[in-house]
This record gives sequence, structure tokens and C-alpha cells, in this order.
Amino acid sequence: MEGKKGNESSSSHAIVLSAKKRNLDENEGLKVKKVKANKDKNIVIHRQESAIIDGDVHMPFHLVEMIKKILDDQIKVVKEIGFGGLLSLKVKRTATDMLSWLVDCFDHGSCMFTIDSKKDFVVTEFDVYDVFCLPCKTSKKVEEISRCANVINPDYDLKVKWRSHFGLMGENDQIPLGFLESKIPLLVDGGEEFRQLFIMHAFSSFLAPTSNRTVDLRIVKCLVDVNQIRTYDWSKYVLDRLCEAVKSYKEGNIEWFCGCVLMLEIIYFHRLRFRNVVLNSTIPLFQHWTDVDIRDRIRNEKLSKGFGCGILEFDTYLVSEKLQFEDGQVVCNQFKEAPVNQTSRKESVVYEGVRSNVKGVIQFELPASSMSNEEIRSIAIDEVYEKFLLMKRDLEVVSNFYMNELKVLFQTRKPNDGSTSTPPMSQTDLFFMDPRVHEIVDEIVSLVNWVLDAVVQELVDYCISDYHGFDLNEVLVSFGKPFEITRNEFLSLGELTIAISSVIIDCWALLLNENQKSSAHGPQKLYFWCFSKYSNTQDIDKLFDIWSRWLFIPCNDFDIANVELEEKLQFIDNMSYDTKYMSEVEKFSDVLSDMLSIFLDQRLPQSNDSVKNMIEYTLESPYVNWKSGKQKNNDSGIYTMVSMLYFDGADVFNCDVLKTVSTRRALRAQIAATLVLSDMNIVRDEVLEKLSEFRLIRSEVAKDVFDGIKKKTKQGKKEKKV
Repeated sequence: MEGKKGNESSSSHAIVLSAKKRNLDENEGLKVKKVKANKDKNIVIHRQESAIIDGDVHMPFHLVEMIKKILDDQIKVVKEIGFGGLLSLKVKRTATDMLSWLVDCFDHGSCMFTIDSKKDFVVTEFDVYDVFCLPCKTSKKVEEISRCANVINPDYDLKVKWRSHFGLMGENDQIPLGFLESKIPLLVDGGEEFRQLFIMHAFSSFLAPTSNRTVDLRIVKCLVDVNQIRTYDWSKYVLDRLCEAVKSYKEGNIEWFCGCVLMLEIIYFHRLRFRNVVLNSTIPLFQHWTDVDIRDRIRNEKLSKGFGCGILEFDTYLVSEKLQFEDGQVVCNQFKEAPVNQTSRKESVVYEGVRSNVKGVIQFELPASSMSNEEIRSIAIDEVYEKFLLMKRDLEVVSNFYMNELKVLFQTRKPNDGSTSTPPMSQTDLFFMDPRVHEIVDEIVSLVNWVLDAVVQELVDYCISDYHGFDLNEVLVSFGKPFEITRNEFLSLGELTIAISSVIIDCWALLLNENQKSSAHGPQKLYFWCFSKYSNTQDIDKLFDIWSRWLFIPCNDFDIANVELEEKLQFIDNMSYDTKYMSEVEKFSDVLSDMLSIFLDQRLPQSNDSVKNMIEYTLESPYVNWKSGKQKNNDSGIYTMVSMLYFDGADVFNCDVLKTVSTRRALRAQIAATLVLSDMNIVRDEVLEKLSEFRLIRSEVAKDVFDGIKKKTKQGKKEKKV
């Protein structure tokens, strides 16, 4: 837009929030300006994601730099007052690329963050705690000083006191943040003044920033008694101030947006699983982010169709909602445990002490090497894995405790008679030789196997049963469109007379690619869709387009340009072919090599010679011990998926599970369960919920399916006879 210089208003009715980008040094900030709404002139505000305007708002830089200067004693004090989470802050700038989008998505009235009609969540004080670990869930609300006129302001003397402390005598003088930044490092004793000034600076510069880099005195009433600072609900206060800033900004009542947008940004990053990458959920969450990390995340999101493309996380977050708080602080970093009964708070199961005198409760002390509930929660990829880790930890604690008790019992026994020639046995050997122990261990193992097998079998029955009461179009696995498996497609895993649906193999490849990312040595394999029959140029162009999307979507962490290829092609098949057929296979491999070489060379400018020379690779057929002489075998999909899983490029590939029909049938069930239970499956929870309903009709379904099998078998015999 064209307008007048200075503060004069423009004649235009559309104001675009944009400015030329220029290099910013670390002392400069970022502001997004919004002109006051003028109802008479009907001014329309147009936001642009790249709005960058000079200023210091939304700049954690000054807080980060100040934290660098404080000493160990001061750091200890910051932790004591409940603000130790801020010490992990690494981000110095708030990127404005998505600032307007974040503010637009956030509703200040309901605290609802709405990405689209199907993806939304409520931002709560637990979100704030997850990000910063500020005091939370306390009954003491942060009380602000009155903002009425000085002549009738009951808190006027308090404001005068703080202004005079910095040599300011005017009744409306504002305290520059620079004054605090100069003084705080000098308060080496970490006394009252240090605590007060640190909180003032943290809020005025970052948590609830002012627009002009001055101190916001609204919170000073809560700083009078520094011993009470940690007892206020600062997490709720930060959220309230954000809502207040969003409201004022959207209504056009403020010139600059003054809310902690970085907090909203990090909440969004962790709530939305982008490219199916599982982020570290240990709190405070902002400890995992740097300016580079945020810039990369925003850049990658811009490559998609827009912000908000991803899977909404419900299981992992909120992290702190499952913590036990007392007076604003987390108690022993332990998750809330279900009480044994409601008679007394003391009767909840906690891991303190060795024995409990409370009736019905056994307590054990966690060894130093054991993970706490919070630590387990932070590494668990989903709720099922979390419960497994908790169970495993608890079993280890209990077994170790009783093993120590057994050792004490053994030590009280009389020593062996020295006249015997038989060498003494260890206490552990004696224990495990007891037949009663064998029986107990066998019973535990069989019980665990029975429970797991029963659940998996129920799931498989539900997914691959051809029951007339099921919806064949129900999506049982979704890795994001077009990678969705319906019940009708899943039936190909349960029906041995038809070939396995290609979308099942596609989803299997996506799952294996995702697993490769977490490999200890980095990705070693890359799976992507090939082709059956492509001949003309138009078809090949389509194929190249498919490859491009396939490489980009599931395999974004795999850079084939930087790997060393073995410079050979290996042909794996369950059938034995004559020389004539193999000559056709070699021609096919030449075409494939040529296409791959061209495709990769065009799209990977730094590709190495091994990629460019792919056309010269030799074709090899590794030895396999599971070949079949049958010309028609509907297990070809199983052969393919298991080969993808186990084959590692060796000249010999033995895989006994592929040799018999019965084991291949079991593999069908295992693959079905693996796909459904994968944490990549967006609809997994919905399927598991329906599983409980399925248990009620499982016997009816079994009879219906069995009758259907008999009918098909009978019909097949008739057709064969004809």
C-alpha cells in the first residue's frame, strides 16, 4: 500500500502487514503491527505470514543472554522459586512466519486452538507447564495491582516505590528493562531483590512481554513476600495474559501484539505430529528447541499445502495433566496413582519405603537405576508402550526385592558339610532348581502368552473376518490418504484364494521406512513403489511422479544421494525359472535401472557415481530356501513383505517361516495386527474401542464365517468337478 510517512493515516482501506526483510542483529526484535480498527472507515486488516517489522517484542534474546550471566547461587534461587524451567531456554528469536496464523487459530474466549474442522484442542495451564514448568495448579491466583487513575489507585504507593528504586520520580515514568539487565547479574547473593527482579524481567521481556521494553508492574503485589512466589499459579497467569493479548489484538485495541507466541508455537509443534515424527516429550518442552530447529520446522511445513498438516496428538499430551501437584509444584515427579480406597489419602500406592502398614497395600522403594513414572512417560511412544514399560519396571523392582530376601534366607542356613565331595551350589542355583519355582515361572509365561495371543487373535478376527454384519468400507488402517486399508482390502489377508491387496504392501513399506529412521545405525533400507507394466513415455512420466511423492512423504530423513550402493541388483522370487524367462527378467532390470538412474540423477543434483552408473549394475539371484514350484501362489504378497523385512543384501537368504502354508497363514495374521496396532495408524484407537463390542458377538461371527468357508469350499469342489 502507499501511504504517508510517520504516524499519519493512509487513505487506503486495506493495510497489509508486511515489510522488506533485512538482516537483524541479536539486539533487534520482531513486531507485528496492527492498526486500530476504525469502524467508520471500515478498515480491513490483511495479515501476511512473513510480516517482519523492527522492534523487541517476542524476543527471548534478552532473557537468554541475562540467564547466561547469572551465577550458580542465583541459578539455585531461580529453581527454588519455581522458575527453574526457564533456565533451559535456548531460543533467542520468535519467528514471525507463522505468527499471524497461530493467533488466528487461537480463540481467546474458549482457549480453543482450531487447525481445521477435524483438528482442534483446548490450550490449558497444563500446556503452559509442559512448555515452561512454571508453578501450576495452586489455589493462589496471581493478583495484579489496580490499573485505575493514580489519584484513586490503592496500589499507587507500590508503583512509586519501584520507580524510585531505579531513580525515577515521575508518576508515570516507566522502568526500562535495561535497568534490570544491568542490575540482576550484580545481585550475586540471590536475595529478595534478585528474585523480584528476575520474575519482573521474565514476564516483561518474554512470558507476557510489553511493547516498549519496559517493566510491567502489574505483578509486583505477588513479589512482596518472595517466599510465596512459588505458591502462585503462574502457569494460569501466562495463559490468561496470552488470551488478553489475543483479544486486544483481534479487536484492534493495541498497536503491537504482546503475548507469548513462542509458547503457542511450541504447544502447536508438539500437539501436531508433523511427517509422523515423534518429538521428545520430556518437560519443559522448549528445552528441545533452538532457533534453527524452529526455522527448519516452519520451512518444512511451508513445503506442505499449508500449516496444520499432520496428525493431532492426544495420547502424549498433556504431559503434566497426569502429574501430582502440591502447592504449585510437582510432587516427587510421580504420576498420580489410583488410590486403593477413598478412606485416606495415605492409602494411595506410592514408591516410598519398603513395607506399608496400611491394610491391602505393599510398597517398594525404587532403586536408583529404575526409571520414574515421568521418565517412562517421556520415552513411551504411546499409551500401550507406556503401560508395558511400567509393568516391566514394577516386575523388576518386585523380583529384585524378593531375590534379596531369598539371599538373606540362604545366608542364615547352615554351611555345607566339608566332608562331602559335592561342591557347594550357589544360592541362585538352589533357588531355581526348586521344582515349585519351575511351576510358577511356567505358569507366568503361559499366562502372559495367553493374554497377548488372545488380544491379537481377537484383533485379527475383527479385521479379516468376512462377516455380513461388518462395514466393508470401514477404514482399519490409515497412514494418511491415499494410504488407507479398508476392511474389504484386509479380507485379502484372511482369504487364501485371492492375492493380497497392493495398498497393504504400500502401508507395510511406509511402516518399514518409519522403523528405519530409528535404526541404531541410521536408515539402511528404502522401500518405494515400483511398477508392473509401463511402456510408453506418458506412463513413465506418471511413474516418475509417483516415485517423487513416495520419496518425499514417507522417507524425508533418507538421503540416497549420500549412501554407498553395492552396485548390484538382486532378484528375489519364490519360483524357479528357466533361462528364457530369466533373460526377460534381465531386460526388465535394465529398464528399471535406467529409469531409477535418470530419476535419481534428475532429482538429486549431488548424486554420486554409484547412482549415475546404475544402468551398469549386474543382476544377481540370491539363494533362498523357500522356493515353490507352483506357478500360481496367492502368498506372493507375504513373500514380498517378509523379504522386505528380513532381506539384507546377502547372497543367501534363508527364511524358514516362508516354507510352509501354515506359517505363512500365521504371518498374514501378524502383519494385519502389526499394521493396525502401529502408532502410525491414525484410526487405531477407534478400532480398539470397537474391539470391546466385537467380543460380545465373536462367537456369532465365528459361526457365520465358518459357515461361509464351508459354503465356499463346497462351491469350489463343484466347480472343480465340472
